[in-house]
Amino acid sequence: MKGSPLCWQITLNAEECERSVLAMDAVKRL
Repeated sequence: MKGSPLCWQITLNAEECERSVLAMDAVKRL
């Protein structure tokens, strides 16, 4: 989702969401 206008507008929220998604994805892969 990098490069998305909305992500740039809410950088902090975007980073938190991205981390959450990566964490959930990692857990699912495990």
